[in-house]
Amino acid sequence: MSSSKEGTDYYIGSSGACRQICKIITSKLGGEHQESPSLFSQRDGKELYRVSYAVRLPKYVPGNILYFNNQVLQIKNCDKKAKCIDLQTGKKVIASIEDIEKAEFLGVYNDSILAVLVAIEDNAIMVLDPTNYQTVTLKKPFFLTAREGEEIPVLKTEYGIIPIPEEIEA
Repeated sequence: MSSSKEGTDYYIGSSGACRQICKIITSKLGGEHQESPSLFSQRDGKELYRVSYAVRLPKYVPGNILYFNNQVLQIKNCDKKAKCIDLQTGKKVIASIEDIEKAEFLGVYNDSILAVLVAIEDNAIMVLDPTNYQTVTLKKPFFLTAREGEEIPVLKTEYGIIPIPEEIEA
């Protein structure tokens, strides 16, 4: 293993294993991989090739929560297009990778803090701001399953308090 400004290089003896690793990484995190064989020697009249594999990951990966086009989105998949879900409405949003890379990163589930769910009304919820304990009214997120009195994960951002799902759905 070695590192450079372009990323980290791993040296793996098996071409087949390396190809499988690249496919698994890009299927889970998105991005693309390339395979580049180059002739490096000959033995007994046979050409021997060394194969280099490159994995290029997208700027954002599944689970990232972004602010994009006045929406709070969670990335579900990032392949040729970014497939996201609007955390307020539950609507699916598909954006080009180039566009989504302009989004503002808000955080991931591990950045969340717990807030007490004080009340649930038709289209609104009330939570206690976990830093100043003021009651804040928010639009009820589509994924909410918690009951009054329970704690829910939220991100506190410049856009306000944002309830987030507890797990990434596949």
